[in-house]
Amino acid sequence: MLGAILMGYSPSFTIIMIGRCTAGIGAGFALLIAQVYTTEISSPSTREVPSLALALGILKMPESPRWLLIQGHLGDAKKILLQISNSKEEAEIRFHDIKAAARIDVNCTEDVIKLPSKACGKGVYNELLFRPFPSVRQILFAAVGLHFFQHSVGTDAVLLYSPRIFKAAGIIDKNKLLLATIGIGLPKTLFMFIATCY
Repeated sequence: MLGAILMGYSPSFTIIMIGRCTAGIGAGFALLIAQVYTTEISSPSTREVPSLALALGILKMPESPRWLLIQGHLGDAKKILLQISNSKEEAEIRFHDIKAAARIDVNCTEDVIKLPSKACGKGVYNELLFRPFPSVRQILFAAVGLHFFQHSVGTDAVLLYSPRIFKAAGIIDKNKLLLATIGIGLPKTLFMFIATCY
């Protein structure tokens, strides 16, 4: 929201770019969190959750079972897994897998347990940013590099200022300006959709 306010009321190009970066960071986090959450609550056979359904159902969405388990709330995590899984067996398998990944004894039957601070996710960013495994370092480098170069090459700036660019190129008619701008935006949107699906 801060990014939108900065872009909407900006007195200069610098403030527009600061607002754009702020909005980009916020949108990036939102997209990441939505994907992780969707993966957490859906069974493997139905991983595709449409964005509209997610937006409409956000008030009824349960907590992430993995997050509850990492916080020590095993009973609540198991109840949610039973609600969102296709079968009781699937819920048990997922519960077992999450406990094993969180380094919790798979034979533990208590509803609430006290976990050491290391198991509660503390230090995750420290390990991710300062002491990553080589494979994580490569993934982090690729992800940050892709985002940096995607914005630094200026395609978004060209798209945002395309009417002015086309006007400077000699296209004066408003309908033709709109058509030329759509001619850039439509293929970009189409290929982003294709890339997202595959």
